[in-house]
Amino acid sequence: MLDINEQKIIDLLLGENSIPVKLRWKENIDDDYKVLIYLLDKIIEKYKNKEYIPKKLSYAFLDISNCFDLSEKLYSEAELNHIEDLKNSLYEKLVELYES
Repeated sequence: MLDINEQKIIDLLLGENSIPVKLRWKENIDDDYKVLIYLLDKIIEKYKNKEYIPKKLSYAFLDISNCFDLSEKLYSEAELNHIEDLKNSLYEKLVELYES
């Protein structure tokens, strides 16, 4: 059973009003992204030295990099660079989760 933080992470990544959906609609994701990183830090601590994480939670991370790969026609170069930075820092957090 997922805890509230895990469910919120899933909602932020896969939900109807998720970060990927907001990116496609050119909505600001900075606040949601900060919440996501905060929750990931909590999850990293929770699963530190554990052999597993729940399948549903892991599934939310499965294809996350593609969600941040956006058209140059939709965003300016500066915006794309910012989104790329967010993607890279998220990837680092996921590596930390799986390697802890």
